[in-house]
Amino acid sequence: MKIEQISGLRRWLLPAALAGALAVGGLAATAQGMGHGMAAMSSDHAAMEAHLDKMLAAAEATPDQTARIHQILGAAMGEMAPYHQQEADGHAALHRILTASVIDRGAIERQRAQTVAAFDQESRVMAKAFADAAEVLTSAQRATLAAKMQAEH
Repeated sequence: MKIEQISGLRRWLLPAALAGALAVGGLAATAQGMGHGMAAMSSDHAAMEAHLDKMLAAAEATPDQTARIHQILGAAMGEMAPYHQQEADGHAALHRILTASVIDRGAIERQRAQTVAAFDQESRVMAKAFADAAEVLTSAQRATLAAKMQAEH
C-alpha cells in the first residue's frame, strides 16, 4: 500500500467505524465496525452517508435522530480538517526525509511522534462523536444495529 493510500484509507476508517460504534452503543466494538462495508465503499462521502442512513434506517431511527447524528458527525469531520492537512504535510516531510542523501533517523522519529500525537487527537474527536451519536439512539436501536452487524460479519 502506498503512503498516499494510507491517508485516504484513514479518512474513511474513522467515519466507517461509526457503524460499529453505534451498533454496540460504544467504542468497545469500534474495531469490529471499522471494516464494515469498506471493500465496497469508495472514498466517496456520499457513499459513507448512504451507508450511515441505511444503518440508521435498519435501527428505525426517527428523522430527528438521523438529522442529529448527521450533525454530530458532520461537526466532527469538520474538526478533523486540520489533522488531515497535518497528515498531508507529514507525508511530504517523510518523503523528503526518506529521499535525502543521508537518512536522518531522528527526523523520522520526530515525524512518527507527530503522527501519533495527531492520530491521538483525531481519535479523541471521533470517540466523543461516537458517544454523542450513540446517545441519540435508544438502547433498543443500538441492539438492533448490533444484531445487524453480527449477521453481516
